[in-house]
Amino acid sequence: SDLRPALAKARQYPLQRRYVEATMAYSRGNWNLSAVQLMDLVYSTKFQKNRQDYYNALYMLGDSLYHMRNYKAAQKYLNLIIRRPGGKHFQNALQSLVDIAIRLHSYDLVSQYASHLNSIPPGQRRTELLYQFGRSFFAARKFDRAKRFLGQIPVGTKRWGHARFYLGALLANQKKYADAVREFRDVVGAGKNRDAARRPAQVVLDYCNLALGRIFLSRKKYDDAVFHYQSVDRNSPVYEEALFEMAATHVANNQSTTSQNKCGSLIVV
Repeated sequence: SDLRPALAKARQYPLQRRYVEATMAYSRGNWNLSAVQLMDLVYSTKFQKNRQDYYNALYMLGDSLYHMRNYKAAQKYLNLIIRRPGGKHFQNALQSLVDIAIRLHSYDLVSQYASHLNSIPPGQRRTELLYQFGRSFFAARKFDRAKRFLGQIPVGTKRWGHARFYLGALLANQKKYADAVREFRDVVGAGKNRDAARRPAQVVLDYCNLALGRIFLSRKKYDDAVFHYQSVDRNSPVYEEALFEMAATHVANNQSTTSQNKCGSLIVV
């Protein structure tokens, strides 16, 4: 309701000026204003005649609603974008739709969206899009398909660390602990890279260290477990979990040591 007077005033201006103002609001991250202005434009039959501006406006409208977490509405407009394979916003819209499917627990849609990849040559598929599909299939517990997408993320890219974490989790789920440890350690090791662009995000390093701590704790390798729990950043969302589990590791280690001492005493006697 606060935007109605501004919208009524904007309607007095030519369509192109209104489109420019909506684009400026979108570029500034003013999602509420851009969504209202863009929705008014995309339903204008006169504006729809300019197909390029119309599809740009459709994408910006869907993306604004996505950032506002109005996922159902965003889905409606982004679905219109992916009807045009090869378009300027095709991969970005598809990427957002896959993420929305996870958030809404609509896992059946992920396979449907994956079929749209056939229209993109393999060498032109964005790593972010491949990662979103891999993460989605992981969440849907379709692990073979998740592995196929996550394995395509090249080293040194933004999502490489994220992808390797999920691959490590898949291996741990299969009880292939040695392989899982190798995956997690590769990511942790990349955290020391001097090139910040090739360094995994801190949150990914924290999750890998937490995973390593859990594996070593389950294997009764207490010193290794403590080392990785201690490596979790204090500002991490999993810091408290790591702290609690590290305390449990010390307790388990003390109990193991006490048990060994008792056995040693019995042998001496």
